[in-house]
This record gives sequence, structure tokens and C-alpha cells, in this order.
Amino acid sequence: MPYLLIIGLQVACIVHLMRRGGNPMWVTALIFLPVVSAIAYFFVEILPGLGQNRHVRTARARAVATLDPERELRAAHAALELADTAANRLRVADALAGLGRHGEAVPLYRESIRMTAGEPDVRTQGRLADALYEAGQSTEALALLDAAPEPLGQSDRDRRILLRAKLLEHLGHPEEALELYADVVTRLPGEEARCRYAALLIAQGWDRKALTVLEEVEKRMKRMDRQQRAAEADMYRWAMDALAELRGVKKRWLIALLVLILFAAGGWVWGSPYYTLWQMKHAAEARDVDALARHIDFPKVRESVKAQLAARAGGEGGGMLDALVRAGIADTVVDATVSPEGMRFIFAAAPLADTARPGTIKLKANEMRYRRVAFGRFLLTRKDGAALEFRLHGANWLLTDLRLPPDALH
Repeated sequence: MPYLLIIGLQVACIVHLMRRGGNPMWVTALIFLPVVSAIAYFFVEILPGLGQNRHVRTARARAVATLDPERELRAAHAALELADTAANRLRVADALAGLGRHGEAVPLYRESIRMTAGEPDVRTQGRLADALYEAGQSTEALALLDAAPEPLGQSDRDRRILLRAKLLEHLGHPEEALELYADVVTRLPGEEARCRYAALLIAQGWDRKALTVLEEVEKRMKRMDRQQRAAEADMYRWAMDALAELRGVKKRWLIALLVLILFAAGGWVWGSPYYTLWQMKHAAEARDVDALARHIDFPKVRESVKAQLAARAGGEGGGMLDALVRAGIADTVVDATVSPEGMRFIFAAAPLADTARPGTIKLKANEMRYRRVAFGRFLLTRKDGAALEFRLHGANWLLTDLRLPPDALH
């Protein structure tokens, strides 16, 4: 096992050397003096470079801040005791603000601005406004921003816009704050503006817009490294929780919509035949043959009736009927009867009664019976055996068959 560790150490050092393009003499030393040369290589080549690595510096600063959070504050106070200058007061104020002690930072920011010769520093005024906001003095902070000159740099202007949006939100002006958030989220680095924008959208009931904003936060967050996400862990945790909640609401709405559609479809499947019969009867009574004809497949009905007559003509007792069929008279009678005007007469006299609800009908007792034969087919049967057959074509019911009573023409 120790041999494998030594070999792994050699390989790691050699790979690091080749990537950095270091002195090739190290290769010889690492091969023939593995342990000693690896230790020397670490102290000479690797350790000095660690101080220049951004992730190492960030981790070191975070560790120092965790173990001794007031280290910078003590150093700033020590510098202020040596020299009471505007810069040293500003340093103490920044240290206090970094520790969340904004109320203590406010007077130091004011004194720093007062001690500065000439025009007040725009950035220091911005820090004072930020400290006032965090200390709960939003009205004074907004007045300070209104009086302060506009920053020159775009980055500073965007931070000023973000602070103004936060102040307006805190002072109860959500519409103005939303407008500023929407403007600044496209330019300001980091996700604070997007998260605040999404939170205010949710508070105002704009869940769909908030969902879009938080999905953008999620997409951008995936491109960040672990250190960047850890710096604003609470904010990203809130964003993901809010996003999950909004997606859950959206899912529940979709399920509710699907259930509503299913109920509507079920109601249509059950009620559409009755509505079709109501339309046909009222079209017949109003002598609107065009509206009635839209619900009848005349060629199929004629073909069915002619086939029934031909079948009965060839049967027992069908002499006269057979003669009529052979002479073509029966077909002429069928064509005249199964016509828009003929069907209007049939439906005008049909035993269907209006109900109290507009647009619906009922079948008169003991005269006609409704029977659903299949999903796309139903029958209206009279007690003497005559029947009307309807079939579903697309979203419309069409009369496709007229069945004659069994004793007809006998």
C-alpha cells in the first residue's frame, strides 16, 4: 500500500509539472527520489501557486470570516485610532455593515462624507443609502438617492436602481418597484434582483410571470460553481422552494382543468343527442329546412328506406308493393318523402316536448324511447317499432336510417 501511495504521488507531481510547463529536471528527481522530491516539489512549485488561485483565496477568506468574523472590524478600529480620516471611518462603517450592524454604520458613513473634501463621493452615498435601508429608514434612504448625483459607471447605476426598487417596494409602491426590477435584472450580475422581482410578482399575484423568472434563476444557477452558490445559499434555497411551489400550483391547475374537460366531455356525450333533437324539432316548427337538413344524411336514409321496401315487396303479401317497386313509383315516393320538406313534417309532428330549460327536450311518455346503442350511435324508437337511427360524424349527430314499422304496408 505505501508503494502505491508513493507512485500516485509521483504521477500527480509529474502531471502537474507537465501541465504547468515546469523545469524538466524535476522529472528525474521525482523518479529517483520520489518521497523527498515530491515534498520539495510541493513547497517549491505547488504551494506558492495556491495563493493565486481564486477558489483557494475565497475559501481562505470564508474560513477566516467564520472563525473570526470581527477581525476586519478590529483592524479598522485600530487604523482609525491611529489616524482619524474619512477613509478609516469608511473602513469601519464597511466592516460594521458586513457584520449586519447597519445602524452603527450609518453615523460613520455620514462622518466620512462630511470629512471628505469637495463633492461627496457617490459610492459612499450609495453605501449610506443601503445602510439606511437595512436599518429600516427607507424614507430617508430614498430622499438621499434622489438628492445624490447619478453614478458614472453602468454597474454603479444598476446597483442604484436595484436599491431604489427595494426602497419603493418597502414603502408600498409595488408597481414602480416591479418596473425597476424588470429593467435591472437583464444587466445586474448575480440573482438578487431576479429573486426580489419574483418575490414581488408572487406577492402581487403574478404567479405565471414569477414562474418564468425563477426558471431563469434555476437555469443560471446550474451554470455556477459550488462556491458561487454557497455565497448566496439562503437566497437560492428560497428561489428553489418558491419555484417548486409554483410548479405544484401549475400542476394542480392542469389537473383541475383536465377534470373539468372530462366532465364537460361527459356532459356533451350524454346531452348532445337531446340537444340535436331539440334543434331539429325547432327547425321543423320554424320551417327552417336548411337548418334541419344539416342533421340528416338524406342519401343514406333514402337508400335504407328503399332497401326495406324492396325486401318487403319480395315477401308474402307484397304483390301491390312489388308492382310499385318494379314500376319505380316507390322510389319516387321515397325521394319525395325523405326530403327536407318531408322530414320537416315528420319532425314537426314528432312526439317531443320542450322542458322548462331552454335548449332541451324530453320524450313524451309511452310514445318514443331513447336508447344509446354505442358511443357514436343512438336510436329513437316508437312503440309500433318505427325507429330513427343517429350516428356521430365529427362533433355532429346525423340521422342516417329511418326504420319502418314491422306491420307497415301489410
